[in-house]
Amino acid sequence: AGELTILSCEIIENKTQSSGGGSIYIANGGNCTITGSSTRKTVIGKNESPKGAGIQIDGKCTIGEYTVIGGSTANANKGTKYGGGIFISSTGKCTVKSGAEISYNSVTAASGIRTFGGGIYVEESLGKQGELKLEGVSGKPVRIHHNEATHGGGIYVTGTVSMQYTEIKECTAKYGGGMYLLNNANVTMGDNSEIASCSITESSG
Repeated sequence: AGELTILSCEIIENKTQSSGGGSIYIANGGNCTITGSSTRKTVIGKNESPKGAGIQIDGKCTIGEYTVIGGSTANANKGTKYGGGIFISSTGKCTVKSGAEISYNSVTAASGIRTFGGGIYVEESLGKQGELKLEGVSGKPVRIHHNEATHGGGIYVTGTVSMQYTEIKECTAKYGGGMYLLNNANVTMGDNSEIASCSITESSG
């Protein structure tokens, strides 16, 4: 299996036309660790793809402290269908550690077209569920904010999500401003996790 470690890098302005993983694609069997340092963050931004504009994960990925996926309007990752920041497929497993940030990402399309998971999309397919673990700590939460899609501005879930010390804030969608759960979605909100100040543009969700 392939192994990749990314430390204190900028991965910006990449684009795929018809597949996933605008900047990074982790195939099934691959394993990637992404982290930064107090003097230089890893920034994944300005990438475009139909799904997983920032990262597509079919294998395993650990996203560590001082990692920013998006980070500002100017650095936004932009999808057109699934997962503006991160797309986790049904075979994918992603752990996001304390101090990481997923923000200002979007999934947008032509008027009337549905889009899913502005920040993160967690997939279920053929009985298998993608897995997302958000593992913040006191004083250093995982921060998911200012992401946008029509369904699930922060996170769209048909897979499995667990979180502790995680903030999902100021995300926007027509349905499920903070989080949208569908089918067999399994979400566990643990210690000091919150969804706050998210907004919807329809009458429910």
